[in-house]
Amino acid sequence: MMWDKILKTIKNIETPKMIPTAISSNGNFKPEIQSTGKILIEVLDKYYSIDEIQPVNGQNSFFRVTYIRENFCPLKEYIRLKNNIVITRKIPFGNDLLMKVGEFLHDYLRKIFLSSQIHLEKIDEEFKDPEYWLRGHPDGIATINNTRYLLEIKTTSSLPTTIPMNYLLQTSLYKHLLKANGIEIDKILFLFVQYMIDRSAPQIKPKIVEIVVNPIDISSILSRLKEYISCVQKDKFPQGICQKNNPLRYCEVMEQCPAIKS
Repeated sequence: MMWDKILKTIKNIETPKMIPTAISSNGNFKPEIQSTGKILIEVLDKYYSIDEIQPVNGQNSFFRVTYIRENFCPLKEYIRLKNNIVITRKIPFGNDLLMKVGEFLHDYLRKIFLSSQIHLEKIDEEFKDPEYWLRGHPDGIATINNTRYLLEIKTTSSLPTTIPMNYLLQTSLYKHLLKANGIEIDKILFLFVQYMIDRSAPQIKPKIVEIVVNPIDISSILSRLKEYISCVQKDKFPQGICQKNNPLRYCEVMEQCPAIKS
């Protein structure tokens, strides 16, 4: 939908062939002509792709693994469900374009795996765990020297020195999903791909860093998911883990949350 709008906009842009004589010959006036590329960027920046995150009821909606964070709050999710609060995130065109670059690199690296001697399976297949109302799409499972790795490809503008906690949480939840579907994982294999290259050195190819880690303990997250599910099923207000004692920058249910008001 977004790309249809973009293409339509591009087709409607007319690049001026010349400056009208009446303007160019008017005294010392020197009009500043923007390049077509700059105009195009200004137009495209007005477009956003919309990511809508619906409340989860366990019947026709599960939590996405990529939505779960360390501070997952059953209270917040229960308020969202009871008030039908949809979280709407607007992704600017520039960021969306980077995401599409990331998707391209994902596919490219998968092709490399598939063309090598490395056995890759379950590529971008969706898995669900009805017990915890979870769903997700791991990048794939790579089998190397009889070891099964959960493959996670991350595109980045700068290569990390440490793996962010939300990445570790995400992949550990993927491992949980796979185990719930009868698939055991030994290790987690991160491939960090640096895709923004210094323009002053265009001959340098994107770098790929490989990091192998063990999954982290996600028992606290799973217990909070269980609390939320229990409260929904019993129609009971959860205790939650509101972060009001920490610097609370923003919460989508601040106005409705009794923990924040108290």
